[in-house]
Amino acid sequence: MNNGLKALTFTSLAHFANDGTAFMFPVLIVYYTQLVPVTVLGSLAIIYEVISGLLSMRVGSLADAGDRDNSLISLGIGILAGSVVAFALSFMFRQYLYEFLLLGIVMLGIGQAFYHPLGATVLSQSFGRERAPSALGLNGAIASSGRAVMPFVMVSLFAIIGIGTGLGVISIYMFAAALAIYFGLKFFHREKSKPVSGSAIPGKKAQIGAYRSFLLLLTIIVFIRSMFMMGVTTFAPTYLTSVLSSKSLMSILLSVSLLTSVFGQPIFGYLTSLKGGKFTISVSSLFSVIGFFIFLFTKSFIVIFFGYALFTFMAFTGFPVLLGYVGQVVPREFSTRSNSMVWGVGNTVGGAAGIAVYTILYPYIGLADAMWIMLLFAIISGLMLPLLPSKDKKYETVT
Repeated sequence: MNNGLKALTFTSLAHFANDGTAFMFPVLIVYYTQLVPVTVLGSLAIIYEVISGLLSMRVGSLADAGDRDNSLISLGIGILAGSVVAFALSFMFRQYLYEFLLLGIVMLGIGQAFYHPLGATVLSQSFGRERAPSALGLNGAIASSGRAVMPFVMVSLFAIIGIGTGLGVISIYMFAAALAIYFGLKFFHREKSKPVSGSAIPGKKAQIGAYRSFLLLLTIIVFIRSMFMMGVTTFAPTYLTSVLSSKSLMSILLSVSLLTSVFGQPIFGYLTSLKGGKFTISVSSLFSVIGFFIFLFTKSFIVIFFGYALFTFMAFTGFPVLLGYVGQVVPREFSTRSNSMVWGVGNTVGGAAGIAVYTILYPYIGLADAMWIMLLFAIISGLMLPLLPSKDKKYETVT
C-alpha cells in the first residue's frame, strides 16, 4: 500500500469515527428531554461547539509547529470515545446525571477539535493542491456514512440493549479505531511528504498575512452559513420526532437522508478541483436552501424526506469544498492554521452561535418557526459569496 493510499485509508477511518459523533448529542437530546430541560440541553450543545471551535486553533498551531499528526488525530478520537463513556454513565448513574453529562459535553468538544484541520493537512500534503479536493471528497464520503448510520445504530442499540450499554459498545469501537489510526498514520512525516503538484513558487517565502483578508472573509461567510446549519440540524431529530410521532421513523429518515452526502462529498470535492471553491460553495449553498425550504413546507413523510435528503446532499460537503478551497489558495506551511480558522472558528463557533439563537427562539415561537428564521442566515451567507475570489485569483506571496 503506497503512502497516499495509507493516508486516505486511515484518515478516512478517523473521519468516520469523528463524524459518527456529529449527530450523537442531537439524537441523545431526544432521550435527555425526559430528564433535563431542553433549554439546558441547547446550552450544553453550545458549550461543546465553542470548545471545539476555539481549541481547534490551538491544535492547528501545535500541528504546524511539530510533526505529530498521527498522535493528535488518534488522541482526538480517543477523547471522543471517552465522551461516549461519560454519556453512558449519565444514564446508568442518574444520581450523577448532570456531572457525567457535563463531562461528556466537555470531552466531546475537545475531541471534535482535532480531526478536520489535521486530516485535511495530511491529505493535502499527500496528494498536492490540485488532487487534494478529490481525495478530501472521498475521505468525506466515508465520514458521511459514519454520520448517516450512527443515528440508526444508536436508536437500534438503545432499543435492544439499553442506552447505557449501547453507548458502551460504541465507545469500545471508537477506542479501537483510535489505536488503529495511531499506528496506521505513523508513516506520515511532514518534512518527508512531498505534494504531487501545486508546490510553492521558487524564490519566494510566503507569509500568512498575505492571505488574511481571504481567510477572514471566508471565515465570516462560513460562520453565518454554519449558524443556519448547526442551529437546525441540532434540533432536527427533536423536530422530526414531533412531526412523525416516532423515534424509529426519525432515525430512519435521518440516516437515509444523511447517506446522500456519501455521494455528495466526492462529487463536490471533484467539482472543487475542476471549477474552484467559490463556484462549488455557491451551488451547494443555493440548493441546500431550496432543500430545507421543501423540508419545512409540509408534514408529508415523503416530501420531508426528499427535502432533507436534498439539504444534506448539498450542505454536508464542507470538508472537501471549504478546506479544498483553502488549500487552493493558501501555501501548505500555513495549512493547518488556516484550516483551523475556517473550520474551527467559522464552521464550529458559527455553529455554536446558531444553536444559541435557535435555543433562544424556539421556546417563544416553536420548533418549526424557529427553523424558518434560521433559514435567513443561509440566505445572508449566500448573498456574500460574490465577494470571494475565484479559483483563478492568485495571491501574491511576500518575499
